[in-house]
Amino acid sequence: MRILLIHPACTVQLADFCDFLRKTYLHEIVLLTGRQGLQLPGVRVVTYRPSRQPSPQGHPYVTPAEDAVLQGQAAYRAAAGELKSQGFIPDVIYGYAGWGPTLYMKDLFPGIPLICNFEWFTHTDNLAFFFPGQDPTIDKACRIRTQNARIVIDLYSCDLGITPTYYQKSKFPPEYAEKIKVLHDGVNTQLYRPKRGYKLVLPEGKLDCSQVAELVTYVVNGQEHYSGYRQFMEAASIIQRRPKCHILVCGAGVRNLERKMADGKTYKQHIIDSCSLDINRIHFLDDLPAPWYSQIFQASTVHVYLTEPFFLSFSLLEAMSCGCALVASNTPPVKEMLLDGVNGLLADMQSPQDIANKIEELLDHPGRREVLAVRARECILERYDTARVFPEKLKLFTDSQIFKKTGP
Repeated sequence: MRILLIHPACTVQLADFCDFLRKTYLHEIVLLTGRQGLQLPGVRVVTYRPSRQPSPQGHPYVTPAEDAVLQGQAAYRAAAGELKSQGFIPDVIYGYAGWGPTLYMKDLFPGIPLICNFEWFTHTDNLAFFFPGQDPTIDKACRIRTQNARIVIDLYSCDLGITPTYYQKSKFPPEYAEKIKVLHDGVNTQLYRPKRGYKLVLPEGKLDCSQVAELVTYVVNGQEHYSGYRQFMEAASIIQRRPKCHILVCGAGVRNLERKMADGKTYKQHIIDSCSLDINRIHFLDDLPAPWYSQIFQASTVHVYLTEPFFLSFSLLEAMSCGCALVASNTPPVKEMLLDGVNGLLADMQSPQDIANKIEELLDHPGRREVLAVRARECILERYDTARVFPEKLKLFTDSQIFKKTGP
């Protein structure tokens, strides 16, 4: 089977799926990506580069759509010039929707099944969530609605959609519900696995927690207001009354914390000062390689995951796979993964005191902590292990029903 995979940057999860396809089946695999210089064993990588950036003079509503069109145009040209013109016609196309490169694949390869992975469909009923600290306006609502245009094109064009959780599926227009299947990208449970008694010592002098008795970890992904950063830091100020407790904040969102406020301080320093935190027992690390994340989770005494009702971060499932004792927000889609008191503890995201109470409950009861940690790992092995998910995804590629329904 000839498989064309499409992603603007190629995530770790997609690279793992490529490796699965290469090792398990005799397929010809092509990856179309905007990530320059990428090499994957056994995979032909074709790269594209947009001809320009979106125009700064364009209407702000359509800037994301223009960016998607430029991505789609570049992907089309690269696939036409380096694939179709050389005789490569895929049997199936699998791409990540909403970014642009999947937009015109049905025009280039009419009649070929297109499976799209969808992350989120934005609604205008919660503008405060997407524009924190700003007054909701009709202008912002119109901007949100217009930004969905690129996703609607992929919804219309694809033969099958995939989304990671039932909550995320519920956000898409009901007329497309039958087209979307819930299937997560999965977790590499061999990389993210427990290592009881492990003490965190990162290379290059990044961090040494070898003498830390209690390590509470937290990942801030993207925009910190989605991830409950302030609530976590307020909870951290409460649990820091424990003299042996250290706090580790890591993730791509750490860079955003360095932005300057009106008083000249960074946002990170502003929160530290307002929460009266002991800076000697709180540590910040920005985005890290995957093996380092697994080490952080393995060393964690309690891991905290907070999110507004939004799409689910991989960090929650990776922490579960490492056998972390978890305190998480009582919000969707977290509740699809965690049952309160069964494989983690759920807390009111808007209550730092409740978050702190749940953290201390686990710090004070190592036996219960171990039970929840083991069950968290079991949940991943049963439902989200790539050893289970990848064969199920590949089965979709050969589903005769998709081939029967496909059209231009």
